[in-house]
Amino acid sequence: DTERAIARARKEFLIRHHLDRTTGV
Repeated sequence: DTERAIARARKEFLIRHHLDRTTGV
């Protein structure tokens, strides 16, 4: 399940990065 864990972490990272960009923090 390493691929799933990596995919999940990558997805969360992208979401957080996107939120940071949209909020301007």
